[in-house]
Amino acid sequence: MTNKTYDPRQHKPARALARKTEDDSGWHLRLYGIVGDDWDGFTDDTVADLVDGLEVGGGDVRLNSPGGYIYQGMAIFNLLKEKKPRVVKVDGLAASMGSVIMLAGQRTEVARGAMVMIHNPWNIAMGDAEDLRKTADLLDKMKQSILDIYVAKTGQERELLSEMMDEETWLSAEEAVEWGFADAVAEEDADLEAVDLTVLSSTRNMPAHLSARMQAQLDQKHVPEPAAAAVNHQPAGETAMTDKVKTPAAGPDPAKDEEALAKAREEAVAAERTRVQEIRNMAKQAEGVDASFGEQLIEEGASVAEAKAAIERLTAYLAKAKETEGMTNRHTIEITRDERDTIRAGASKALLNRWDPRGFKIEGDDPARQYAGMTLFEMAREMAEASGRNTRGMTRHQIAKAALHSSSDFPAILENVIGKSLRSRYELAPRTFLTLANQSTLPDYKEVSRAQLGEAPKLQKVLEGGEYTYGTAGDAAEKYRLFKYGKILAITSEALINDDLDAFTRIPANMGAAAGQLESDLFWAHFTGNPTMHDGTALFHADHGNLAGTGAAIGIGTIGAGRAAMRKQKGLDGEHFINVQARYLVVPAALETTADQFVSTNLVADAAGNINPFAGRLMVVSEPRLDANSTTAWYLWADPAMVDTIEYAYLQGEEGPQIETEEGFEVDGLKVKVRHNFGVKALDWRGLYKNAGG
Repeated sequence: MTNKTYDPRQHKPARALARKTEDDSGWHLRLYGIVGDDWDGFTDDTVADLVDGLEVGGGDVRLNSPGGYIYQGMAIFNLLKEKKPRVVKVDGLAASMGSVIMLAGQRTEVARGAMVMIHNPWNIAMGDAEDLRKTADLLDKMKQSILDIYVAKTGQERELLSEMMDEETWLSAEEAVEWGFADAVAEEDADLEAVDLTVLSSTRNMPAHLSARMQAQLDQKHVPEPAAAAVNHQPAGETAMTDKVKTPAAGPDPAKDEEALAKAREEAVAAERTRVQEIRNMAKQAEGVDASFGEQLIEEGASVAEAKAAIERLTAYLAKAKETEGMTNRHTIEITRDERDTIRAGASKALLNRWDPRGFKIEGDDPARQYAGMTLFEMAREMAEASGRNTRGMTRHQIAKAALHSSSDFPAILENVIGKSLRSRYELAPRTFLTLANQSTLPDYKEVSRAQLGEAPKLQKVLEGGEYTYGTAGDAAEKYRLFKYGKILAITSEALINDDLDAFTRIPANMGAAAGQLESDLFWAHFTGNPTMHDGTALFHADHGNLAGTGAAIGIGTIGAGRAAMRKQKGLDGEHFINVQARYLVVPAALETTADQFVSTNLVADAAGNINPFAGRLMVVSEPRLDANSTTAWYLWADPAMVDTIEYAYLQGEEGPQIETEEGFEVDGLKVKVRHNFGVKALDWRGLYKNAGG
């Protein structure tokens, strides 16, 4: 007998297995778990490898799957259909894409007690309305593809099957036969050779010696006596590998076999309890090791010896990191940091130093020094080993996948690198509006009102013995809200293997710059759009006293008229001048040189009439986005600290773009989500003045 297995991670039982009989007269394929998951299931690559070389029409498939990815499931369905297995038997569940895969054979059987579930394909989508419509259309097409397979097998009406998918229909074995999804309810099969004994739940995670004993007890019922083997022309002691195992003339006592099997199971359960408890105790007693690490080892099926070795490696690594840590402040009080934080900070800085040596210098006994010069892959291996994994014998892809697992520090290191490279470019992005507007934060995405207060009530004379009267201040409200912007970026494990540092630094940095550009785009689009204010009048309007009647070029007369208009602005009550002072001269790029010349103090006047009273009194702000609206219009702008002009806001606690990372499921690598919350609104027209230019 030959075995062909696919085991993507150490200590994890393979979820897919193909076996051939010794004489190649048949084969057995087992597919258990999630479709498209090489950790808790099987992928199209796995199945393609397993069926390669198997004889067409000469085997059977055992299936137990809750479903998974549609494209992966379709590929597996077609791969199996080419091999034309005699029967596909559902051992426990065939749900979602599992219900498609079960139809790939010449015959479909559902074990008694097993179930079949069909439903509509679904997906998680983000984007604008057009993106969501495209996703909905794609899901409809996927449903029709699945319906084609269902209709061909069952002979039922397409509309009826579509309604069953809409309702998410669950079918028992008998109902699956009744509706045509299965050809028969599979009764208990006496031919246990068709069942892969390695997947029996009672043998999982079992110490090797007990697993062997239980395997032997199960095999004993189907091993012919030496005489029978001789008749079949096979060496004594070997199992007859034919499609149907011949029952020996004389065999063991079934009652004794059952008793031995029950005893083996009891021993297996006891051994499993002992294994779990010993690993938990070791993790609990190990210094610096989190209890979750022990639970991870238990879940992965590590033996006590393997768990002990992994915990010892992690403990040694943490102890070494602690030796190089240790800091003291000026009062010689020792400051300790979590060892994993030190490791993450040092490794992150080492990578950032490779990307930007000036911005992230490594000096003295910086913890980053021990990681300096490491490639991404070398660091990935280091972190995988530090998390207790033995990478010896692993392929480069397996090491990359192990390093990107949440139990390793490597994902946190990459997230730190990605976040800092993104943030550094975001902060460097030119945003001219920062000096012109007020920043705020909002607690959520609900619409908020910003009060626009009027001047204080006028003080009135109070005669001797007279009473004070109450006054009120006028107010108005401008309303706006935050909007969320974002994108998901996939960074593959190939980038890690190829030491493509740009994928983890330059690309996020560009996304940071894009976030800064987005803010500028939104701010100036709002400004040049001349938004309507709470009084129903546009921001720049003659009724607001902040729009020149005739456009004219920058000059002493035109600037003076604008300054006077701002000085004459009154409060909301219309009683008092608020005496707004112009602070900035805001111009498109086309007028930047002219504006600089106008406010320059380098010219010496030869006569009083040639003196520019505005020289050095206005600060020029040039914004190229204004050119798209007008190359001649210019603006006077008050100091936002003196009077409200325009306000921009972030979500509270998230001032700037935020990132989230997770281990990729659709791709081998990391998924990086960039989320940015931003809002902008003109609050008051009295600190702004516009001249259309000339």
